[in-house]
Amino acid sequence: MSKRRASQSADAIALFPFLAVLLCTMGGLLVLLVVLSEAAKRLPVRAEPVAVAAADPAEAERAAALQADLLTLQAQQTRLEDMARQAADRLANEQARLSHSEQQERQLEHELAKLHIALEQLAAAEDHQSVDRNQAEAELKRLQQLVVDTEDQLENLRSQEGGPKSYAIVPYRGANGTFRKPIFIECTADAVIIQPEGIKLTAEDFVMANRAGNPLAAAVRAARERLNQDAARAGAAEAPDAYPLLIVRPDATDAYFVAMRAIRAWDDDFGYEFVDSDWKLQYPAIDPVLADVMNHAVMQARDRMQMLAQAAPSRFSVRMTGGGR
Repeated sequence: MSKRRASQSADAIALFPFLAVLLCTMGGLLVLLVVLSEAAKRLPVRAEPVAVAAADPAEAERAAALQADLLTLQAQQTRLEDMARQAADRLANEQARLSHSEQQERQLEHELAKLHIALEQLAAAEDHQSVDRNQAEAELKRLQQLVVDTEDQLENLRSQEGGPKSYAIVPYRGANGTFRKPIFIECTADAVIIQPEGIKLTAEDFVMANRAGNPLAAAVRAARERLNQDAARAGAAEAPDAYPLLIVRPDATDAYFVAMRAIRAWDDDFGYEFVDSDWKLQYPAIDPVLADVMNHAVMQARDRMQMLAQAAPSRFSVRMTGGGR
């Protein structure tokens, strides 16, 4: 019995150093674990790698500047388009106003002429006198001369049938068969002539070429309105809207430019055709009524020009200039 107790005491004494070492080791490990845990908490968290590289700040700035410029240009384009539409509307209104004013002037003159005729008839009935003989003779001579001129032109055409070749200006028909009657305006070295009526415009008629009331523009307007009225009376579906067609000889550069400027003072709708100096052009037959209308419009425009020139003589001078003056 005493030997067993002595053996157990010896074993207990032998295990004590091992347990002490184990406890010390575990305590050291716990301390180390706590220290590492605190150190790990204080370390910064590493950001995840970005898959897509950030954009270059300079490129982003340039893109923003280009976008701003694009918006500015779009705004300017919109503003310019609005200004162009407003200018076109103003031009159309001015053209309509001018045409209406001239139409009223012609109507008033027509009424005045009828009043004069009625007054003369009344005076003739009261005094048993005839109409003014001089006026009747002058009108008769004018009509006789018009007949002679027409017969001469017809004779010339007949005589040229076997002679040198002549040329006719054929207006263009559109793809849909549309046709617009031209108003022929022949530009020569010293004059601008409305054909076939033979209305001759010289340098004096283009002193105020930049004004819409110049003689050439007035004649074209009067002819267009007359032809449109004739078409309406005939029951045409559409108005012919005649347009000026400039026939330009090689030595008529100045006349061409000044005629073009005179037409553009009222409307940009016109055509042109260059022909050789030796070409003999064959124009349509003269319409006496249309010729009278155009002649009357030219006379009215000349009277207006004379009044303006007398009011401001220093502003106007007689010249046949080109398009750049």
